[in-house]
Amino acid sequence: AIDLADGTGQIGLIAVVDGSYRSLKSVDRGVVSKVANPTSIFFSPDGKYLAYDRPPTGTSPQRDVFVLAIDSGRDIPAVVHSANDLVMGWSPDGTLLFRSDRTGSVGLWALPFADGKLQGPPELLKSDIGPSLSLGLTDSGALYVYKSINTRDIAIAPIDLDAGRLLGPPVGLPGFVPGAFPNWSPDGKYLAYSL
Repeated sequence: AIDLADGTGQIGLIAVVDGSYRSLKSVDRGVVSKVANPTSIFFSPDGKYLAYDRPPTGTSPQRDVFVLAIDSGRDIPAVVHSANDLVMGWSPDGTLLFRSDRTGSVGLWALPFADGKLQGPPELLKSDIGPSLSLGLTDSGALYVYKSINTRDIAIAPIDLDAGRLLGPPVGLPGFVPGAFPNWSPDGKYLAYSL
């Protein structure tokens, strides 16, 4: 996915041989920058399709899964549900895999797909896989995932820098939303961080 200056994004192909670019689809990013960009994009085993996820509208926090035909640019809504659905890849036989929180926990689902069409309803393969992101599938069908095992939080505590120890217990900030790269203002009144 490529971000353009006009507020849209594009899904396209870059030729490895000469670096030429071919746009397949424009995606409106909506109100929040990059919100509509795909989380992941995966080629089908036959190389004819790309599976990706995006919000159904530019302001929706939920995502659906789509399949894009590379030759025609036809966009096929594959997983349209009120749940949050993210593409995980394709099994070697062409089954589309996605994760979904439709049952209350995040599970791994399979959706039969062939000849540019859905071949039946999705089937739950494994419940409670957690908020993992796909690193792709092997030729034998093994799915590799990236899963964050910690969370970020910021707390304030007095420190004795000479002794290298805390002088009191850490205290979390009220109403704080965890972010990254915190930095104090020179006067110590403000804490800036990236969400």
